[in-house]
Amino acid sequence: MALRRRQPRTLQEFAAKNVGAIKSARVIAFVLSWGIAAEAVGHPLTLEEYADWWKDSRSTAFREQALFREAFPGEKTPQRIVELLSERGTKWYRGGVKSVARFIVSVDRAKENIVGFESGVEA
Repeated sequence: MALRRRQPRTLQEFAAKNVGAIKSARVIAFVLSWGIAAEAVGHPLTLEEYADWWKDSRSTAFREQALFREAFPGEKTPQRIVELLSERGTKWYRGGVKSVARFIVSVDRAKENIVGFESGVEA
């Protein structure tokens, strides 16, 4: 009898199933950074605006985006995930990468994408 794998519960677990634990932390940092920049700019970002705001090179931003897309195959940028996190209230990113990584995800199993976040964070 084959063991059934537990479905990812947190944002980091969801990313890690595609890119592994270490790279998933980088992806979560990218999502967090995107959210901070989007709030500061006041509108959804383009990748170029993200790079400009953080004073990163375009190549660095493109590498971060490529890893993000590997972790979240249906997404082009973190914008939709940031918007879902923002529904939880302003300043959702104040706890840093560790806190954001622990947000409990609601997943559309058929499409394998995040559709929302549950009320709490995993302890």
